[in-house]
Formats: sequence, C-alpha cells, structure tokens
Amino acid sequence: MTVDEALLFGETRLAEAGRDNALFDAKELLCKAADLDKYALFSNRDLVLPEDREQQYRALLDRRAGGYPLQYLLGEWDFYDLTLQVGEGVLIPRPETEILVDEALTFLHARKRPDGRPAEVLDLCAGSGCIGLAVAKHAPDCRVTLVEQSPDALVWLNRNREALAFPNVRVLQGDILAGPAALDLPAADLILSNPPYVTDAEMAVLQEEVRYEPRMALEAGEDGLRFYRSLAEDWLPFLTPGGIMAVECGDRQAEEVARMFAAFAPYTAVIPDFNGINRVVRAGVIKD
Repeated sequence: MTVDEALLFGETRLAEAGRDNALFDAKELLCKAADLDKYALFSNRDLVLPEDREQQYRALLDRRAGGYPLQYLLGEWDFYDLTLQVGEGVLIPRPETEILVDEALTFLHARKRPDGRPAEVLDLCAGSGCIGLAVAKHAPDCRVTLVEQSPDALVWLNRNREALAFPNVRVLQGDILAGPAALDLPAADLILSNPPYVTDAEMAVLQEEVRYEPRMALEAGEDGLRFYRSLAEDWLPFLTPGGIMAVECGDRQAEEVARMFAAFAPYTAVIPDFNGINRVVRAGVIKD
C-alpha cells in the first residue's frame, strides 16, 4: 500500500464509519503510523509502507472508526502554540479554551503590581495544563500555579510541565471545592478555570467520543454549576485588588454564571467564542 493508497483507504474507512473530518484524521494517523511529518508524507506519495507500518495504520483506523478520540491515538494535541501530551484520564484541549489565554494575556500585559512583584496566576482544574502553561510561556514575568485534583490528569499535567520546563510554573494537587485556604496559596491577581460544567442530563447523552474523556473533568451536578458556585463564593474574594477571574462555561450557562459572579465582583463581561456562543465570563471588583 502506497501513501496515496493509504490515505484513500483511511478516508473511506472513517467516512463509512460516520467520522467527521475523515481525510484530516486519516492524514494524522498515517503520519503517526509511518513516523513521517506532513511534509515528508506528501513529498513521498508513491512510497510503499512497510508491512508493520501498514498494520499499525490499520489498527489506528479501526480504533478511530470505533469512536476513540483522535487526540488520544496521537498522544498529543496542539493548543495555542504549544504541543501537549494527552491520553486517557485528561480532558482534551479545545480551541474555544484559547479565549481564556487571550483574556489572561491582555490582562497581564496591562497590569503591573504596585509592589513590583510578579503577578500570581492560578489555573484551577488545570487538566493537561493547557491554559496555565500557555500563559506562563507568553507572560514569563508572572508566576503560575496549576491546581488539579485527579491523579490521572496529574500524570499528564506533570509530563507537560516537565517537557516544557517553564521556570515560572508549579503544580499542586488539590480540590478547588475545598477553597483556597486548603491549598495555602498566595492571593491571586488572576484566576483562570475551565471547570467541569456538564449537567447530569447532558452526561447521559454525551457524544460518543466525549465518553472516553474523564467523567471527573466533565460532570458538575444537576445544573452544571457546582464549580462556579465555589469559584464565586470562595475564589473571587481571594483576588487581589484589581485582580480578575476568567472562566469557561458550557452552552447557555454564561449569563447565569455572570449573575452569580456579580454578587462578589460587580464588573462582569461575557465573551463569545468563534461560533457566537457565550463561552467565557470575566469578573473583577474594579472596572477594566
């Protein structure tokens, strides 16, 4: 089987299985199986795959056709301008979450602490570390603490921290529902979070691929707002004067989260994603 034949075979296999973006997925899986980057792949269209590589490719296609996430099969995924290691036990980084990084960097580049010390940034429910690590890279003069409770997710978080080796990052294991006092943290200038926000009803009808992701990173009670209540009541008062919190929300949750936050930080804003869905809520005590 040549590269061209493998791509056609893979696209057909995945399309017949009902997978969206079948050609893209086939290309990604062929690059992995053949151990070639995309440029090398397409400059060798007549290359015949060794039998072991072809068998590996077919096995990857079978798993993808069965609904297993592409990102887990690849073992890595791009977020912002980072390539992060991912696998079972950690939430897959998604493009809409990059909005949180944009909000964070806009704030950090404009804010200077009056005492001259580095800004303290918290990434709560950090998962793979995608948010906090991207912030740490682009705002190297701040200090970023990534907090995650799940032992499985911590494996991936620590792998990414070690691989990227940003000096301004530390990782803590902890439950954010216990509040900041339980973690012995300094007051924060910026709090970021993409917490679990899937309702009980939504958990029952999750898309096939999402069911492979950890329930702990998804489920958030009957109304999906359990973590936002803690963020409002426990964590918003933990901000330094002039600090802000920015969080990702599920569909149709942003307005309720903004109202919840307004009781503790009156200046709130709702920010849509690239599909026009209100996705991020930003809150602070002092007006921007």
